[in-house]
Amino acid sequence: MSVEDKQLLRELTREMNRRSNLDISDIRLGVTRGVAYIGGIIRPSLGEIIDPKVDTEHIKEAVKRIPNMKDVIFDARFEISTKR
Repeated sequence: MSVEDKQLLRELTREMNRRSNLDISDIRLGVTRGVAYIGGIIRPSLGEIIDPKVDTEHIKEAVKRIPNMKDVIFDARFEISTKR
């Protein structure tokens, strides 16, 4: 992994950790040649109500604003179950 991709991965991780309404403990993050990859499962944090469509767009927009980030491949799925 290039030095630039490592820095972008740190920025991507910080951006995802800012989302307190989401449980991102089961996601995979990666950056290759300036392209962010987000995969895995995203759940609402305990007591939170989320809209997967809106949250996906917010995440993509925020990640694209990271300097030198070229694109975002969002392959994560939202799991909105009332059972835990």
